[in-house]
Amino acid sequence: MSEQPLDQETAAELIRIFRAYYQTFEESTLKVFPEIPHVLEILNKRKVPCFVVSSKKTAVVKRNLAAQDLVAFFEEIIGSDAVTHYKPHPEGINKVVAHYQFDPTKTIMIGDAIFDIQMGKAAGVKTIAVTWGSHDPKKLSEENPDALVDAPREILDFLYA
Repeated sequence: MSEQPLDQETAAELIRIFRAYYQTFEESTLKVFPEIPHVLEILNKRKVPCFVVSSKKTAVVKRNLAAQDLVAFFEEIIGSDAVTHYKPHPEGINKVVAHYQFDPTKTIMIGDAIFDIQMGKAAGVKTIAVTWGSHDPKKLSEENPDALVDAPREILDFLYA
């Protein structure tokens, strides 16, 4: 995000400042997308195990989910500090698949960023790109996800079609 290359010290300082601001303002600015709690409740009732593989550190993701009363819906949360290789490398998904002995052909990565879809494809799992998040729907579509959805309920439509 810089117009010029940054040395390691400057980059580290910018990251430190960003994290301090993020922690200060996260609770007042984080919002759950409408319908997400309902979709997670349905998946939970149907005993569909759900996981988070995030670019954020594990503790941050847990804190964010706890603040929104969503942490209980997830079996495990894998942050960037729990992997050696970051997205789009498939290590995070591969850890879940291996540890829980899932069939990759029956595993689905749902994400709002092209890196999520690239990670899912690299892991050999199905992918659902959601258009209400951080990346442009056209860019997401160019990654050829198995589904591109515009609303959370459409995730259920894809899963139970």
